[in-house]
Amino acid sequence: MRGFHQSSARGRTRASSTTNRTRGQWPWADVVFLISAPRSEGYSADVTRTLPVSGKFTPEQKALYDLVYKAQEAVFRAIKPGINLSELTSVSNGVIGEGLVALGILKDPARPRTTRSTG
Repeated sequence: MRGFHQSSARGRTRASSTTNRTRGQWPWADVVFLISAPRSEGYSADVTRTLPVSGKFTPEQKALYDLVYKAQEAVFRAIKPGINLSELTSVSNGVIGEGLVALGILKDPARPRTTRSTG
């Protein structure tokens, strides 16, 4: 049993983790977003991969990939007994917000835009 349906997306559709629209030719400079959520005995895991179609990230793609990885590492360091999900989300949002300002994508790091899965 899966936690939710496996999906893949590319181009504009990759912004939604529940999208499975991958029709058409894949541009060479695009990235592919793969997600799976296996579930067993009450546990569920979210396994996500972002891969460049060409085999190598563009500098912009690499900068965003590295930023997400940095946020993930910060969350891993923050995990401890008693911490709740909203606190971990704040850690991640802080790293992402500051990183997006540093990259010139956001002006205000206080509240990076987030999306919620509806699938």
